[in-house]
Amino acid sequence: MTKLDRIQASIAELSASEVAELHAWIAEFEARQFDDWLARDLSADTPARRALDMLAESALAEHRRGETRKI
Repeated sequence: MTKLDRIQASIAELSASEVAELHAWIAEFEARQFDDWLARDLSADTPARRALDMLAESALAEHRRGETRKI
């Protein structure tokens, strides 16, 4: 039995409230992983950083031209 099999078997034994708590924990865990990835990727000259910089500049240029509206 793999580690994943054991985890899945353990999850199957959880109560509904425990599953909800696990779900919240996993969501927070994934958010932290994403934040860490984003911080690493945007702190260097990467394709993601260049793409984000281009999008930001495009949005700011539209705003300077008066092509935006309040939301």
